[in-house]
Amino acid sequence: MPWLTGTAFLHSLMIQEKRGMLKVWNVSLVLATGTLAIMGTFLVRSGVLNSIHAFGGATLGVPFVVLIGVLISGSIYLVVSRRDMLRSEHRLDSLISRESIFIANNIVLVGLCFVIFWGTYFPLISEALTGQEASVGPPWFDRYTVPLALILVLLSGIGPVIAWRRATLANARRNFMVPIGAALLTLLVMVATGVSHKPLATAMFCCAAFVFGSVGQEFYRGTRARRAMAGEPAPRALLALVRRNRRRYGGYIVHLGIAVLFVGVAASSSFQHASELGLSPGQSTRWAPTRSAMSGQRPRSRPGTTPPTRARR
Repeated sequence: MPWLTGTAFLHSLMIQEKRGMLKVWNVSLVLATGTLAIMGTFLVRSGVLNSIHAFGGATLGVPFVVLIGVLISGSIYLVVSRRDMLRSEHRLDSLISRESIFIANNIVLVGLCFVIFWGTYFPLISEALTGQEASVGPPWFDRYTVPLALILVLLSGIGPVIAWRRATLANARRNFMVPIGAALLTLLVMVATGVSHKPLATAMFCCAAFVFGSVGQEFYRGTRARRAMAGEPAPRALLALVRRNRRRYGGYIVHLGIAVLFVGVAASSSFQHASELGLSPGQSTRWAPTRSAMSGQRPRSRPGTTPPTRARR
């Protein structure tokens, strides 16, 4: 959860630097990130939540709750008491602009954070209200996180190529032709290979291809401009380009990493094949190109004894 709100802050901070907007929002994100970090520590150190990631005794519960209450109340006081200093200097000029894409990115990230927060703390909330501890499973998380993840990956491909303040139709056509072509090509390949029967995974692959086309286009254009200006070979021009603007192109690399991460999650969850089969001695089964046979059972040995050997058939 702190990672999501911190990432949202990094994106909206660029809007504050460029346009002097979203100051209250940025301060709130920073304070929320610190508070959520303490709340995460509270979960795993207080013993209030049964999880494989939780450890520690329940003696730390009360101090953590007091600290979290102080952080939340202090954060609200800081934002309210300084609201005059945090007024925005400009307003959003157009919905078709990089500012609006970054705002949408922030909404998706905060939405993901809220879904994770609610699903994680729901057992504690239900126990406090009804006296019975209830929990939500992976299907509940997938119902909300998968659509938000698709939107997040798509926005990470739109943001780098759309113009600030206001994007024109001609500019959008020129910038989005390559990413859209990459997404359509990926869709055609998946349909041709017969793996398009998983619509959510197919959508994620197409969105990731859109990101690769968008970021690759930016690297290509920057390298070409650098070569034309300095007369350097392509590898040296690319290296110099990244060195001169590490923040911009480092962010592009992070976008590629996020796309690869979600592609891996989509592929492993949608195309995995797992089954459990019980065999008696003498039975056999075939899986993939191999055949396995059950020749016998090895008895468990007691401590201090040597298990008997079994002859191979």
